[in-house]
Amino acid sequence: MPHGPFAPGKSRRPGERPASIKPMIQPLSHLVAARLCFALRAGVCLSLVHFGASALAQGSLTPPGPPGMTMKTLQQVEPRTPIGTLPFTISAPGSYYLTTNLTGTTGASGISIVTNNVTLDLRGFTLAGGPGSLHGIVAPAPVQNVTVANGTVSGWGTNGVTFDGSSSGQFVGLRLMNNGADGLEPGHRSLVRDCLAEGNIGTGFGGFDYECTFDRCAANGNNGDGFESYDKCVFLACSASDNGLDGLNPYFNCTVRDCNANDNGFDGIDIPYVGCLVSHCVCNFNGAHGINGGDDSAVRDSVALANNGNGIIVGAHCLLDACTASANLGSGIMTSNDCTLVACSANSNEVDNVIAGFGCAVNQCSACASVTGSGFNIITGSTIASSCAHSNSLYGFNVGDRSTVLGCTASFNGTAGIHANLLSTVRQCTCVNNGVFGIISDNNGWATISENNCSFNGLLVYFGTPTQGAGICVTNSPGCRVEANTVNLNYVGLVVQTNLHAFVLRNSAQGNVSTSYSIGAGNSWGPIVNVTASGDISGVANANHPAANFIH
Repeated sequence: MPHGPFAPGKSRRPGERPASIKPMIQPLSHLVAARLCFALRAGVCLSLVHFGASALAQGSLTPPGPPGMTMKTLQQVEPRTPIGTLPFTISAPGSYYLTTNLTGTTGASGISIVTNNVTLDLRGFTLAGGPGSLHGIVAPAPVQNVTVANGTVSGWGTNGVTFDGSSSGQFVGLRLMNNGADGLEPGHRSLVRDCLAEGNIGTGFGGFDYECTFDRCAANGNNGDGFESYDKCVFLACSASDNGLDGLNPYFNCTVRDCNANDNGFDGIDIPYVGCLVSHCVCNFNGAHGINGGDDSAVRDSVALANNGNGIIVGAHCLLDACTASANLGSGIMTSNDCTLVACSANSNEVDNVIAGFGCAVNQCSACASVTGSGFNIITGSTIASSCAHSNSLYGFNVGDRSTVLGCTASFNGTAGIHANLLSTVRQCTCVNNGVFGIISDNNGWATISENNCSFNGLLVYFGTPTQGAGICVTNSPGCRVEANTVNLNYVGLVVQTNLHAFVLRNSAQGNVSTSYSIGAGNSWGPIVNVTASGDISGVANANHPAANFIH
């Protein structure tokens, strides 16, 4: 029999809830009441805060018209023009994009751009040329402000992309492969970034363009140059390798920085004209020179290794700073006239390590282990200071007419440490352990050799016999002045050939194997005073003579 409020026979007043569900309803009514109270309080607060605003008249609630369309048009969703077939001509400014890989046709270019202010997005697709095709992308007449980006242009009969004569373009993220002429000709004042040109029959990046910037681009395996440009161009962090001609070939007033040019058929970097800067570059294993610079240029912090020609060669009025040239089959560093070399190193090159032209200044450089030549071969009217030459096949320093060698060190060189020619000055140098002579003057004369330390020279043994050289040797060189030098432990200390009218004074010698002084008739010299183990020398005859030469 049912019990509770719904049991038969029970009755309740109208509106009365069953007693058994009141506990469930009552908490809910309390929650609703609490929320209503909170809302009322919030409304009061908002009314107080915004009392002024709520007192104003409100706008009409009548809609201004029927509801309009809320969906975007296709042009709003993709406000660009698709390209789905070739050939295609862009004749209106705007943005264009590829919808798929496309292949060119015989006798036609792929995409022709005949208007300014165009952006062409390849969207990762490929524009492929075919037999007899022309250019991949071309501006038949000069245009401005065109951007081409993000895709591959390959196999076209002539150039991959050519805007030669146009200006202010941008070319980004392109791969220019196996085209019949150049990979890319960007036009003037253009930016080329993150592009690759490989396997093109002509130049990777070509055209006689000016004021372009090439940033993080690579040119590999092209038959011509990797990069070629004309005037005021900049190359940043680019690489060029295995190209048939030069790696980079900028002409005038260009900057090449942080670039690599290796294994190219001719020069790594070739600058045939003037006013260029090469900085922080590496040019190794090229078929000709590593860096071949023109006049009025600078090469800084760069390396040239194992090239078939010279490591670094520059024209007149140039600066070489902190460069290294090693193991090249020509010379390491070669300059024309009026150049400055600072803190450069040239080692193990086949011919001379450093050749400097007329009127050059060389400071704090080193030249070691030339295979067949000298460390430094300095031409007329130059100065070399605070530099080091050791283990070279011929001379450490071969100094031309009217030149100066100051504060240098020459050691273990095959023939002589320093070779001084007509009217040269050799001063405050150290020449030790050289094969035959420490210092030799044997050509034209009137050299000044003063305040040098020449020791352990002429003692190399060939077939069991010493070479019988000398610390200092003057022969076939009239009118020389030899003053205040130290000649110790050589085979002969100081040698002057007869009838040279040389002046020999204030030198000191000790421990030489054969003799300390061998001075022929027809020269002038201070008295030779032997003060060996004499203690106080003031009582030794001629010891106080102002021109005395000593043995001690």
